[in-house]
Amino acid sequence: EVLVTDTEQWSVAYRYPDFTDANQRLPVLHNGLGIASHDRSRMLWAELPTISPPNELYVFDVLGGPSDATPTAKLVPLHDWETYFIRSNLAISGDGSRLMHRGEVYGANYQYVGSVAARNIWFVPSLSWRGTRAAVYNNDTDELTLYDVSLIGKFSSLGVIDTFSEDVVTLQLMYHPTDAALFVWGARTGAGENYRLFVREVP
Repeated sequence: EVLVTDTEQWSVAYRYPDFTDANQRLPVLHNGLGIASHDRSRMLWAELPTISPPNELYVFDVLGGPSDATPTAKLVPLHDWETYFIRSNLAISGDGSRLMHRGEVYGANYQYVGSVAARNIWFVPSLSWRGTRAAVYNNDTDELTLYDVSLIGKFSSLGVIDTFSEDVVTLQLMYHPTDAALFVWGARTGAGENYRLFVREVP
């Protein structure tokens, strides 16, 4: 099943290609944003910051829960309820088992399990297929850093993958499904709509 949403303030979900109403599938959010895992088993469904916080974040499980195969949307208990969501500060692992918001990591049951930094600064995250590694772009330092996030609460840096000499504001960061590379899509500051795509191998 393919779902699409409109861009009205209160997003309406439709089935594709007949565009019948599918709102019972997804909670109604103010300007909803959807981000699917690579295997399409789960999707983040987030409320954009066009309305005052608290904004809501759901995980839509296509396969249903342990006792019911009906697709369900589960509200994520946020570690920082005053935060906001945009495409660049959210990530979901390839298998849908873990998610990230900025530098914060949420485990298989969508509970907060730790952060890659003491301060929740302007991070752009991406998770590997199983969610055991996280790549994080720091827009303040232009560093792309790899972290081991496999152990709950004991995250360690595996080193800086690259430091971008150009002043790039990252709009999106994504793992290749094989975990062999990262795609960095960004815009050069002060250069108008000058977008660039960078590819970096993951050690």
